[in-house]
Amino acid sequence: MRKELNCTHMKKLISILLCSIIIISGSSGCVDGFTVSKMISNTTGSDQQITIDFLNVGQGDCELVILPNNRTMLIDAGNRNDGDLIVDYLNSLKIKTLDYVICTHPHEDHIGGMRDIIENFDIGQLYLPQFSEDDTPTTRIYEDLLEAANDKKLSITNSVAGLSILEEQGLDIHMVAPKSTDYGDLNDYSAVVYLKFNNTVALFMGDAGKPSEEEIINNKYDVDADILKVGHHGSSTSSSKEFISAVSPETAIISCGINNSYNLPNDSTLVTLNNAGADIYRTDIIGTIEIKINSESYTVNKLPNINLNGGD
Repeated sequence: MRKELNCTHMKKLISILLCSIIIISGSSGCVDGFTVSKMISNTTGSDQQITIDFLNVGQGDCELVILPNNRTMLIDAGNRNDGDLIVDYLNSLKIKTLDYVICTHPHEDHIGGMRDIIENFDIGQLYLPQFSEDDTPTTRIYEDLLEAANDKKLSITNSVAGLSILEEQGLDIHMVAPKSTDYGDLNDYSAVVYLKFNNTVALFMGDAGKPSEEEIINNKYDVDADILKVGHHGSSTSSSKEFISAVSPETAIISCGINNSYNLPNDSTLVTLNNAGADIYRTDIIGTIEIKINSESYTVNKLPNINLNGGD
């Protein structure tokens, strides 16, 4: 799939060589998050058929996907304090219904704002992984999510590999993980979402780690993708060389907070992605990132931040 990158003002181009030097010397990644000859724009436009917004929620995850026929899918909802920001953002787009809401796994930086989402919008289908008894969360954040769903009388569909979310001509959304129900690590329960629109594929990893990646490969799921939402904010616990080779992403999105206390993304992950030929875009550097997909290509754009603090 061909990628187009629009630009309304010139930005300094950073060479791959310089990027590699910066990574090796211990920096958190490429200057301005760009590799050679790649730029992004501040324009938005509205004529594309699928839009993916990677919201800047600091050290957390939240992706909004606007599908054909004005259907919507929300993957995660950042931290507790991000709930109001995400609600305001969705309201600014005049969204009233979220047809598909996916909670990849029950850590606060992914489901913290989910109670606000459930309380403020009509929800079609709600997805959440099934956990072993030993791994079932007992946090207030998780209980808030379940209580909000119960108050709205929402049923919860268990996220599992092979589950189809939406399939129609030119559009296929399904899950390729989790495969197991007893990982011992909540990150590895992450729902991994595969979205194919015409000839463009996007893969959303949540915080899935290397054990989940190995399962995906061993089960021979097709994960060759143009766009990768990198697992676990670019941590070294995810993005094995074997998995990134299988995905072979052209565009890699890393969601993380400015100067976050986890020192993410990890340099080793940046090197792996860079060696795979991926163009890396980071919310801590760029802010909210938008990808628009049509029948022939996709564009990468910069949107106004919803989280001006961009912290942990």
